[in-house]
Amino acid sequence: MSSVFANLEPQQVWKLFEDICAIPHGSKNEAELRTYIEKVVKAHGCVVKKDAAGNLCISVSATPGCEHAPSVILQAHLDMVCEKNELTRHDFRRDGVRCIRDGDWIRADGTTLGADNGIGVAAAVALALSENISHGPLEILLTVDEETGLTGALHLSPDLITGSMMINLDSENSHAVCIGCAGGGGVTSMYELELEAPKKNYLWRDLWLTGLQGGHSGMNIHENRANAVKLMARLLRTIDSACAMRLADFQSGDKHNAIPREARACIGIPEGKINTMQSCLSDMFDRFKNEYPHEPLLEITEQSVSLPAHCYTQETTRVLLNLLLAFPHGVLAMSRTMSGLVETSNNLSSVHLSGKSCTIHNTPRSSRPERLAAVIEQICAVTELAGGKTIQEPTYPGWEPNPDSELLRLYEQVYAEVFGHAPFREAVHAGLECGIIGQKKPDLDMIAIGPDIRNCHSPHEAVSITSVQKFWTVLVRLLERIGKMKAA
Repeated sequence: MSSVFANLEPQQVWKLFEDICAIPHGSKNEAELRTYIEKVVKAHGCVVKKDAAGNLCISVSATPGCEHAPSVILQAHLDMVCEKNELTRHDFRRDGVRCIRDGDWIRADGTTLGADNGIGVAAAVALALSENISHGPLEILLTVDEETGLTGALHLSPDLITGSMMINLDSENSHAVCIGCAGGGGVTSMYELELEAPKKNYLWRDLWLTGLQGGHSGMNIHENRANAVKLMARLLRTIDSACAMRLADFQSGDKHNAIPREARACIGIPEGKINTMQSCLSDMFDRFKNEYPHEPLLEITEQSVSLPAHCYTQETTRVLLNLLLAFPHGVLAMSRTMSGLVETSNNLSSVHLSGKSCTIHNTPRSSRPERLAAVIEQICAVTELAGGKTIQEPTYPGWEPNPDSELLRLYEQVYAEVFGHAPFREAVHAGLECGIIGQKKPDLDMIAIGPDIRNCHSPHEAVSITSVQKFWTVLVRLLERIGKMKAA
C-alpha cells in the first residue's frame, strides 16, 4: 500500500479502498471497477451474477459450521459523486482519486473522495476474501448508478438476491444505526428565453460566486448551507434593479443530489454604471456573509470579457430571476414522529442556459408520499406561472422504520458488547437503496451502518480512520453472531 494507507487497520479494507480510489467510477462509469471486483472475488472462488441493469451479486459460501444460518445480504453501491474545486485539474472519466492522510481523516486532493460508498464496497469485498471470519451464507449486492437517480436499485432484478437479512453499508455515522429513509424524486423545469443582440455601449463581465460548502442535498439540507443558485439570482436581481443589466449566461450546479457550491453569470452593464455594479457586489457580499457566517470561504469576483454572441431580453431575464427565487429550497417541514429529523425538503440543484433554452432542476424529498407530491406540485405550478414546462422523474419510495426488527436487535446487542453502550437509532433525510430494495423484497429485514464520513458529495469529503476500524469490528462480530443462528 502507499504511504497514505500504510499501517492502517483493517489492512484488507484499506488495500481494497486504495484500489477502488485508483479506478475511475463515477455514476454510469462503473464498468472498470465492476470488472476489477469480479476478477478479485472469482479468483477467491466466489460465484458472481449480474442483472440487466449491471448490478453485481457475489455469493460467498458459509464457513464450516455456519451453513444453516440465515443468508445475509451486504449491500453497497459502486458509483461515486464526481465533484471538484474550480481550479482542480482532474478528469473523473480517466483519473483515479488522489488520497491524502490528514490526521484521523482520509480525504482527496481537491475532489470528492468516494468514501461514499467506496468504503462500504471495500468492507463487503474484504469479507468475501476473508479466511478467518466465521459467517453464514453471504450475498454481496453491489448496485450501479445510485448517486444519479438510484437507477441500479430501481431496475434491480429481485431474483438476483435470496437473503432474508440485509445490511446496507452506505451510512455515514459510526455511532448510529439507520432504520429508515426518505423518498424523493426530481423535477426538470424548462423555460424559453428571448434573445437579442448584445448592446455595444455595455461593458461585459463574468461574475463568479465561489467557495460555498455545498454538500449532500438531503443529509446537509438542515444545516442552512448557502445555495449558489439562490445567491447568484439575488445578486443579479439587485444589479438589475440598479443598472438595468443584460444577462448573457448563467450556469450553476451539476449534481442533482448536491447543494450548488459555485455559480457563474455573464452580464452587460451600461458604461456609466460599472461603479454602481461594483457597489452592488460589495453590498451583497457583506449581506451574504452576515446571513451565512458558516460560509467563510464565500467569494464574489468579476472579470472583463469580450462581447458575447447574444444576450437575453430584460423581460425574460427578470422572469427567470424571479422564477429561481420563487422555487422552494431548504427544509420545508420537520418530522412529527422523530425529533430532529427533516420530513420534507427541496434542493434547487442547478440552472443552465444554452441558446434560448433554460433548464432548471429541483430535487424534492419527503418521508411522507403526500408531502412529496405537494412539493412537486408547487414546483410545477411556479414553473407554469413563468410560462415554462416541467418533466417529472419517477419518484422512489422511502423506508419505513421497523423498531421490532430482529437484525436491529442483534446489531444493538453486538454494538453494546463491543463499546459498552447501544448505538442510537436514526432515520435519514436521504434516499437509501433500502427503500427501493425493500419494496421489491417486502419481507427483507434491513439496517444501514457505516463509518464516519463528513461532507459527502463535496471536495471536502473525508472518512475517519478510527471509525472504519470500529465499523469493521462491529460488522464482523454481527456476522459471526448471525452465523451461529439457524435459519427459520
